[in-house]
Formats: sequence, structure tokens, C-alpha cells
Amino acid sequence: MAERSLGSVPFRLSGKILLLMAAFWVLLYFEPVQIGPLKVSQIWKVVLIMSLALLLLRRSVPLWFVFAFLFSFKQILYLTFPYGLMTAIASALDAMMFPLVLLYLFRTFKEKPDAVTILHNFSIYASLFFIFSAVPFLLGLQSLQPQRDLAMWGLESNAATGLFYTLAPASQTYLAATLVIMASYQRFSGSLRYIAFFLATIALGTYLVYFSYTRTGWIIYAGGVIILALSIKSASRKMMAISLVAMCAVAAYAYLAQNEAFLLRMAGGATYRQDVEVSWTALMQSRFPFIVTAIDNLNSFGLPGWLIGYGDETTRGLFLQKTGMAITSHNATTTILEGSGLIGLVVYFSYVAALWRRVRHGMRTDLQLRLLIIIGGYCWIATYVLSHGLPLYAQIAFAGIFASALVRAAQSGRRVVGTSGFGQSGISSASLHPDIGAR
Repeated sequence: MAERSLGSVPFRLSGKILLLMAAFWVLLYFEPVQIGPLKVSQIWKVVLIMSLALLLLRRSVPLWFVFAFLFSFKQILYLTFPYGLMTAIASALDAMMFPLVLLYLFRTFKEKPDAVTILHNFSIYASLFFIFSAVPFLLGLQSLQPQRDLAMWGLESNAATGLFYTLAPASQTYLAATLVIMASYQRFSGSLRYIAFFLATIALGTYLVYFSYTRTGWIIYAGGVIILALSIKSASRKMMAISLVAMCAVAAYAYLAQNEAFLLRMAGGATYRQDVEVSWTALMQSRFPFIVTAIDNLNSFGLPGWLIGYGDETTRGLFLQKTGMAITSHNATTTILEGSGLIGLVVYFSYVAALWRRVRHGMRTDLQLRLLIIIGGYCWIATYVLSHGLPLYAQIAFAGIFASALVRAAQSGRRVVGTSGFGQSGISSASLHPDIGAR
């Protein structure tokens, strides 16, 4: 089968796609609205997940999906059940969305000769949506979500959270979407109009990452830009990209070094507490107290807490008592441990390992696909270590890319052995999923 590179087909927008984006924007805008005991956000996710489950689960599923389902289900079983059940169900729905969308995209487009291009377009569409969804709010539209003002850092404005609930998910979704567009630069090279659109999108995405005002978002985004610049194969283009990044970095430093609000945010200070110092050591150490608190919480529950967990609602209650903030630990490992215990953590890593085992076989045949997968993996690792993990909509921005890798693996005729994340399971992927390796 002749396969075209991701970069060989120009990207195009269509009226139908724009209409779907507009409809989805309206849906997300009204997510906080309460209808009876449920919010719109919960209702549409339940409907979508049930529909996808009925459509997809009539056939055998791959091993990575089995682990994804088990991890999602584990989030509603914990020591303090049924306390916090609605929060647990919402978390389980979010955890199940990406695996279902990924499996749907793979099964729907795997037989099409241009499947990789279509799926890459899906990630571009999703990324464009997440970036431009903020424009109405920048123009003055009031969000129905709670807003976070930046007064504590001396700014008379709200953070650019847009359609999203809090700072971290907004920042991480914007940075993931912007990095996807950056890595897809070849798809915008058809004309000067598309090049201008590409540059405007990058500028808007960068603006949103900055004004979502999270330190981890800034750091992860900067790291992603550097990775993209260093990944360019052409020596001349790589030098141009590195030079451009260096010039932007110098300009940003010249501006931000005099920006008191930025310096206070980086240091963890505020307008009423300025006796703090900006340093990488201080920035990294700001996470340690939360991790220590999480471990202390786990120890207070003993072995059952470590094995099974006690749910996110109990976690937030314990943090409220000890820190004055109803939060989790800002580290995905301890967050999963508190919520679902070692059992949940093992199942989660089994899911990630099984999915990666499939994906890595499909990323070897296309340079741009490989770069996109690397960026997706980088964002996952960085947000996992420095924050709560990659949020749902950031995962959706990468869904088409990972589905492309699964399609590449299937089209290459590989038979990938399933894994639980700890070695060979002895079950071939073809026996778990008849579509893999079958031609």
C-alpha cells in the first residue's frame, strides 16, 4: 500500500469542520449549567461514552484498552466509598474518554489509504479549536466557569482559562495544542495565507500559555519549543529555528526580567509577599511539601490506604486540613496513590506501557509522525512529573496522532505482542484485536 508522508498533503479547513467546532464550543461553554442533579459536562460525557462503548465493545479490544478501562473503573472503588462518589465518577469518565476516542479513530479510519493524513488532521482540528476557543473571552465574553483573577501578582485581569475550569488544565491544553500545530508546520506550507495563519495561531497559543499564568505551563512549553527546534533534520533549517528561538528567548528575557508580576509568579510570591527569590531550586522545591503531605496522608491510612487508596474527595479534604487548600499533591504518582492506591498505579502504568508498545511500532515510518509522538510523550512525562498529568482535552489534541501510529503499525503488518507493562503476556495483539496485523 502506498503511503504518503504526513507533510505531503496540505492542511485545509472546511465549512463543515468549522460548523462542528462552533457546535462543540457552545456545548463546552454551557458545561457548568446544572440540569437536575447533573451538570451539562457530566451529561454529554455520559452520553458520548455510552454511545462509543456500545459501538466499540461489541468486538474484542486491545490489551491497552482493557487496562484503561480497569484504571477508570478503579477510580470509583476506594476505602471511603461511597464518599465523593460523584467526583469519582467524573474522574472515571474523563479517564475513559481518551481511550474510547483513540479506539474509535483507529477502527473508523484504519482501512482508508489516507488514514494517517485524516487522523493527523483530527489533531490539528482539535488543537486549532482549543486555541481559538479562547478568542471570544479575549474579546470580552464572560465565562460561566469560575474565573481566576491575577490581582495577587499585581495584574488587573483574569487568567486566560477560557472554556476550562482551572489554570493548570487550561495552560496544559493550550501548550499541547500549540506544540501540535508547531510540529505540523509542513501542513501549513501550501500558500502565504496558510503560513500567515500558522504564525498567527502560534502567536495566539503562546499568548494563552503565558496568560494562563502557571509556572509549570511556561516551563513545559519552553522545553517543547526547544525539542522541536533541535529535532529539525535539515541543518540550515535547524540553525534558523534555533536562532529564532534564541532571539525570542532574549527578547522574552529582556521583557520578563523587568516584569514584577512574572517574577512574583515564578518565585511563588505575591504583591503582598515579595521577600522571595526566583530560582530553579526554589521552583522545584515548591512541589515537595505537597508530595510529603500526600505520603503523610497515605501513612495515616496504613497498608489499606497504600493498596486501595481513599478517593480524590478524601484527598482534597485532608489537604484542606493540612495546607488550607482543597487540592491534590501536584504530582501524578502521589495523586493516583491517594485516589486509587498501588493497585491503581500498577494498572495505570500497565495501560501506558501496553499503549506505548503499540505506538512505537507505528512511529518508525514517518519522520513527522515520530516528532509528534515525541512531543506527545514529552508533554505526558512533563505534566505527570510536575503536575496532575495531561488533562483530558490535551489528550484529545494528541488522539489523532496516536491513532495514526496505531494505523501505521496495522498497515505494516506487524504482530505486536501484548504486555501488562511488566513483560510479555504471551497473548498476541491479533488475538486481542482482530484488526491488528490482519491483512
